[in-house]
Amino acid sequence: MNELNVPSLEWDPVTLLFDHAAEFPPAAIVVLNTPILLRPEVVCSLWNRAIRRVTVDGGTNHWLRFAEENGKLIENKYPHLITGDMDSIEPDLLSQCQKEKSEVLNTPNQLKTDFHKALDCIASSNNNAVDVVFVLAEHSGRVDQILSNLSTLHQTSKIFKRDVPVFIVASDTVTWVLNPGVQHRIHVADRLIESQSNCGLIPLAGVASHITTTGLKWNLTDQGLEFGNKISSSNTYSGSSIVTVETDTQLVWSMSLGLTKKRD
Repeated sequence: MNELNVPSLEWDPVTLLFDHAAEFPPAAIVVLNTPILLRPEVVCSLWNRAIRRVTVDGGTNHWLRFAEENGKLIENKYPHLITGDMDSIEPDLLSQCQKEKSEVLNTPNQLKTDFHKALDCIASSNNNAVDVVFVLAEHSGRVDQILSNLSTLHQTSKIFKRDVPVFIVASDTVTWVLNPGVQHRIHVADRLIESQSNCGLIPLAGVASHITTTGLKWNLTDQGLEFGNKISSSNTYSGSSIVTVETDTQLVWSMSLGLTKKRD
């Protein structure tokens, strides 16, 4: 609780991604059908520590090629589960995974994206034992796919029927959704503060009328954001190791991982 008696929620995905000695919760990793451009040591550490490893349709092609190039860092390259409508995976790679006992679940429902269906599978398996999900997905030039992935992020509480953090991790960003009703406390690594790395708050679920933040260079104090009007992009940090966010509507939070040269 904070001084206003609002429940607080801690977020520290950067530590989970980069501090391999940090305590790691029961996690799933999901590989979507985009190139894998995140640093290999980070990807392989996530894969090795995950209790549920899922590749989504054509993401299997990308994963197995990545694994061939980085095999020395990977304990077992074959996913526990392959999902999707199977219109993108290469048949020989599918057969190879089946021989290695990967479960294959064809999910032809076109009313949901392959990403959404993969989360459905994770939520329904192992008694919903996963406490965090890391999704490897680059912003690969398809605006419709980018928006589709963000739309799925907004539905994760309904999918898991509890609050399971789902982080989309790209080559230099990590993105997730902040729900209303709590004070979000986002931990910011010193190197991100020192380099003035970028971050942003995007309201895609409707008008956010009351947002209050601390720890940002350009804070909001009971102010509104609206997609198609004012959003908070290309923001950065004030120097505090904690950013707090309170909102009355779901917000997309995205932050640079500080791995590439900053762009204005």
